[in-house]
Amino acid sequence: MAVRAIDDSHHVARHVKSRLVERKDGKIVGCFPQAFRLREANESPTKRPEEYLSVSWLEFFTGARLDQVREVVRELRRKRTVKDVDVITLGNVQKIKIVGSMRSMKLRVLHEQESSSYSAIRGLKREDAEVLTLLAAEAFLEHFEVATTAMP
Repeated sequence: MAVRAIDDSHHVARHVKSRLVERKDGKIVGCFPQAFRLREANESPTKRPEEYLSVSWLEFFTGARLDQVREVVRELRRKRTVKDVDVITLGNVQKIKIVGSMRSMKLRVLHEQESSSYSAIRGLKREDAEVLTLLAAEAFLEHFEVATTAMP
């Protein structure tokens, strides 16, 4: 499958561990910027520094928003541990690109696997901490605690 750009009107989902979620009075108010940081070689399972940010293409799945988030969680759990206290945060592709342009980066949001929603945000500069703050504050604005996505 050829890698292809995800439409600007679409969204990507990022799995965020609970320690990187900001809460106020028990409610999610956002994610800490570190949730969007590229891992260094000593933190990465591949032992190489990350070159892109892993995300899932939400509109790869059909249905209502909650149904799409459930499918993302289901797909992620086949590959890694996703705890009920963790969060899936959603970012609009166009807003992600705008954030990049604010920091002189050409961010690309690409669907990279035909059989899954696996996607990537490419073009992040590892040394630019401000872009992480902007992603958290301007682009990734919807949050779903994994426990709330469980099927009734």
